[in-house]
Amino acid sequence: MNTRDDNGGVSLDVETLRRVVKPSGRMFWILSIGGVAINWFGSFMRFRGRYTFFSPVVLREFIFFLVLSAIIAAAVGRKNWRLSLLVFWFSSLGVAGFFYIGAR
Repeated sequence: MNTRDDNGGVSLDVETLRRVVKPSGRMFWILSIGGVAINWFGSFMRFRGRYTFFSPVVLREFIFFLVLSAIIAAAVGRKNWRLSLLVFWFSSLGVAGFFYIGAR
């Protein structure tokens, strides 16, 4: 229940805050699967399409990209899994993009 504080503003109780800040389960899956897909596509495009999606070379690069993105996400997010997930998605974009443009 909302209550008025001494300054005239609205103060929210703990239950209301928990309902408001509750993360969506769909967002978890979208960011997780999206990050993995971005890593896979980045590893495929690193070789400019010379190898198939499931070739050992692409799989090896995919695992490298995935581990690199996960390490960055774990280092930045630490104990906050929501932040780690968001950082994983953005670091997947960064890692895949970095290798896609030809930096080696």
